Formats: sequence, C-alpha cells, structure tokens
Amino acid sequence: MVNRPHRRIRRGWTVIEMSIVVAVVVLLAAIALPNIDFARYRMDANRSGSAFLYSFSA
Repeated sequence: MVNRPHRRIRRGWTVIEMSIVVAVVVLLAAIALPNIDFARYRMDANRSGSAFLYSFSA
C-alpha cells in the first residue's frame, strides 16, 4: 500500500475570508447607494419637468 500525504479538506470559509467579503460588499454598497439616490432624484426631476412642459403645450 502506498502512503499518500493527507490533504487538508476545506469545509468552509475562515473568519478572515468572511470579513474580507463583508468589507468588500459594504464598500461597494457605500459607493453605489449615493449614485442610486442621485439617479432617482434626477428621474423625479425629469418626470416633473416634462409634466410641467406638457401642461403648457396644449
């Protein structure tokens, strides 16, 4: 019988790996949320502005 070296079987993520993943998700959310709010504001401004212009066109 041939002796083979035992391989370490990883059954999950370490605490460091999980904390890095959480930090990256939080960083991406912090970058994306202000842009989403600004886009929503611009969408509302465009919608109300177009309704204002159409009210005087007819």
